[in-house]
Amino acid sequence: MHNKLSIQERFLIFLASTGDSEREAARKMGVTHGSIGHMKRGAVMGLDKLERALGAYPELNRMWLLEGVGAMTTDENEPFDKQAFLKLVKLIRNLLPNDKMNLTDNLIHQIGLLEIERDELRAELKAILKKLNA
Repeated sequence: MHNKLSIQERFLIFLASTGDSEREAARKMGVTHGSIGHMKRGAVMGLDKLERALGAYPELNRMWLLEGVGAMTTDENEPFDKQAFLKLVKLIRNLLPNDKMNLTDNLIHQIGLLEIERDELRAELKAILKKLNA
């Protein structure tokens, strides 16, 4: 089921849940305080602010923010979800102008590889800790 709220509305809901003020959120994102105010008045959250929000708040679930699907926040210990990642890639491609596709495709590929590597390293670490505790 898709949420009917816009991306900026979902971001503002998330922001309220953090307890951060608009000024604090703007500082974390590296944008002006007015940018947050514009979103509150219905302005569309552009790709640059979307990237900044996701960078400033890594716990913010990308799929929830973009589509309203899943939980609002994620657990860093969750394994890499390839299907969700591919869905996110499709959403990002639809938001980007054609001249940015190649750069974005490369970055998205690198992110996917890093997340897979992270999961593999976590599994190795768990196995090592299990041996040490045995």
